[in-house]
Amino acid sequence: FHFHTPSENTVDGQHHAMEMHMVHKSEDNSLAVYAVFFKTGKHNNNFNPIISNLPNKLGDKKSMDGVELDISKLLPKERKSYHFMGSLTTPPCTENVNWMVAVQPVEMSDDQINEFSKRLHKNNRPTQPLNDRFIAVDNVE
Repeated sequence: FHFHTPSENTVDGQHHAMEMHMVHKSEDNSLAVYAVFFKTGKHNNNFNPIISNLPNKLGDKKSMDGVELDISKLLPKERKSYHFMGSLTTPPCTENVNWMVAVQPVEMSDDQINEFSKRLHKNNRPTQPLNDRFIAVDNVE
């Protein structure tokens, strides 16, 4: 998983403060991304292990050996998502990617979002045109 500030996907043309992408590749090399929006709200303790282990600056890498994460705690409670076919948002921007974007954003404090932003800066791909793509709203279980 990785993060973008601000969000790469938009709802009614509006960006969220941040977006997390969990990229999945199947045995047949099919790609799927589950994305989660973040909005400013209350402090989210579930992200403390990630924030305390963030690299100091963009491009740095840092290992999180010994840190355990329960990914389910990083996701919204409601599992409704937007579903569409698109592409990866970083080169080579591979096409035919199955996207599921959670409708419900996850809250994080302004300070927490700023910790990501000061390291990632503005690292979002510009919003792409729909080009006749259909966006469905599904429940993901």
